[in-house]
Amino acid sequence: MANKPPPNQPLLEKKRLLAFEALLLSWSAARLIRRSQRFTRKAYALDRHGRSVRVDDKGAVRFCLAGALLRAEHNQSGIEMAQCTVASVEVDDLLEPVSPAGSPLRLHLALQLLAVASQEQLGEFGVTYRGIDPSAEQAKRIPTYLHLPLILGLHPKGKHRVCLATLTRVAVSLAVLARNDELLDRVIPDHVVVKEGEV
Repeated sequence: MANKPPPNQPLLEKKRLLAFEALLLSWSAARLIRRSQRFTRKAYALDRHGRSVRVDDKGAVRFCLAGALLRAEHNQSGIEMAQCTVASVEVDDLLEPVSPAGSPLRLHLALQLLAVASQEQLGEFGVTYRGIDPSAEQAKRIPTYLHLPLILGLHPKGKHRVCLATLTRVAVSLAVLARNDELLDRVIPDHVVVKEGEV
């Protein structure tokens, strides 16, 4: 059996930090929707009158699964989160990017794990959905795997309790990930945490 090279400790530390940051973000999102009155299934965010507003709107008080993660990131970093569900007979939210370009890596990691957890939950409901990579050309015409939390919220069984449990599973997964070097190396590629010019 060939010996594996020792892990690159500085890279592992960066990956661990990224996983912990995503964990904190997930817990913040779960806190936002811990009460059913703060959760919505059919919009990224609603104000107290039930009107759809931007995720980063000061008046937003209710959030869907993805909206809660986006709002938690906005609360933490101040990054603009312009996602807003537009009243339409079409499901346009499923064609728009979930995460704005230039978002922090912790948000991308949390959204990816939320997509996996949402896919698992949908599978328990008997729904199989194969999303495509958000960078693919078809992503302009059909939903990507990052839209799975929205699809879970739209499912008749995707009620508050189920969605909150799904978000909690993400946080638990991130806690396990942050403590397991082998998993960190498998789940988070080196190039994600290496800045240009670093070795």
